[in-house]
Amino acid sequence: MRLSKLLYFAMAAAMIFIVYGTAWSGEVGLIIQNGGSLSFNNETLYLNCLDVRIEDGGMLDLNSGVIIDSGRIYRDSGGILIRGDGVIGYCEPFLPPIFLLLLE
Repeated sequence: MRLSKLLYFAMAAAMIFIVYGTAWSGEVGLIIQNGGSLSFNNETLYLNCLDVRIEDGGMLDLNSGVIIDSGRIYRDSGGILIRGDGVIGYCEPFLPPIFLLLLE
């Protein structure tokens, strides 16, 4: 009986991971490299739950722009993130946070 409950849980978790996998997949949708910069002025960027990486020497200036459905934002020690009046809307995963810890 206990094995069947565990099997049912594993199948449900696998199905949720297949359907909603991009929310925590760690895929980078935007990379700002060394010497690169990106500035938003009333612009909107939709990332579909992909991550943003700001490398050393890169700069992201939101100013008054909006990022919709962003995954994680990684900033290297020399990367610059200027939020200004900009808004970052993070992708909300379907699973509770405890499942996200198990998947990483």
